[in-house]
Amino acid sequence: MKIQVLPVDLDKILPFRDLYRQELNCQIVHDSAYRKDCFQIFSLQVEGEIAGYGSTWIGPYWMPKGSVFEFYVTPCHRSCLFGLFEKFLQVVRPPKIYAQTNDSFLGILIYDYTETIVVEHILFKDWKLTQHATESTVFRRTIPDDQDRIFKHHVEPVGDWLLESDGKIVATGGIGFHYNRPYGDLFMEVDEPFRRRGFGQFLVQELKKVCYQAGSIPAARCKPVNVASRRTLEQAGFAPCGRLIFGETA
Repeated sequence: MKIQVLPVDLDKILPFRDLYRQELNCQIVHDSAYRKDCFQIFSLQVEGEIAGYGSTWIGPYWMPKGSVFEFYVTPCHRSCLFGLFEKFLQVVRPPKIYAQTNDSFLGILIYDYTETIVVEHILFKDWKLTQHATESTVFRRTIPDDQDRIFKHHVEPVGDWLLESDGKIVATGGIGFHYNRPYGDLFMEVDEPFRRRGFGQFLVQELKKVCYQAGSIPAARCKPVNVASRRTLEQAGFAPCGRLIFGETA
């Protein structure tokens, strides 16, 4: 069986990317790479027929250049999934492989071809609607006049939405659409003196509503060590659905 791995332009494999996204049916964390020109894409060919594709990272951001972050094989060629992946690795020689555990391709393959797997994020999907409320608290859009009143943020950017309690801005948050539609990634930060008082879960709950009203599906992620953020997401109706992991190639 003749297997070839050849660099191609994105438009050559767009139909296969559509199949990949439909099959996963979830938020794809590294989807934005294709809008930032942070990728090199390769077609996988079996006896001259396209059997799928693989992508490596070439951007200037957090992932080492050459790392594998996406891999897809069509149903009729999955009996040679491992052979295709091994040929792909021989050609691209990646330093690391990044995968979501809810990805039925790299989420499985990564365990056989990497060492010392590290969990980078816990991934969450919306599970239920909640009805949290806090007294004297207003959820509204951020306006220009708020800028001098917003507390210093240390982790997340200032969001397009905020919570105001008794005349003081206690939290801001927003929704990022840099992943695959229709998913929106929720983020928020609560001012230190107002944490552990229910503001975080209330803000996430209201951001979820905004996301749905915009025709999108809310999603979120957090670092495994950030227990407070994890609990806030759970209390706002999110449930874990996977992990973003990476490993160095053997």
